[in-house]
Amino acid sequence: MKNILWIALMLTALSCKKNEQSILQVRIQNDTNIILDSVQLTYDVTNYNYGLVDGNNLTAYHTFQKLPDAATATVIINGQQAFAGRLFPPNSYPYPLLSNGSYTLKIFTDTTLVSGYNAVLIK
Repeated sequence: MKNILWIALMLTALSCKKNEQSILQVRIQNDTNIILDSVQLTYDVTNYNYGLVDGNNLTAYHTFQKLPDAATATVIINGQQAFAGRLFPPNSYPYPLLSNGSYTLKIFTDTTLVSGYNAVLIK
């Protein structure tokens, strides 16, 4: 009986791991005290909008078919558009794609960038 239970647990663990790795999910972490009125991944061709993200909050995950490995978001703050992260120069395609898995795009203040915001992808 113990062997059957052990095998069932192993199969469940393997199937969960397979399902987790077969999709690409990204959520947004607003690591600032500022409300982000709108957040979109800059190089997402579907133009999915995460909507309003309160300061120091996380969004739910959104599933994508594929995304470039670029930690960059377009944000609207008080009606003004800004970029969080570093932009790639034009004609620098193709970007490498993110591998499947769950990621958090963390947006934070960074005074070294013109926009004042930076971003990093955390797996």
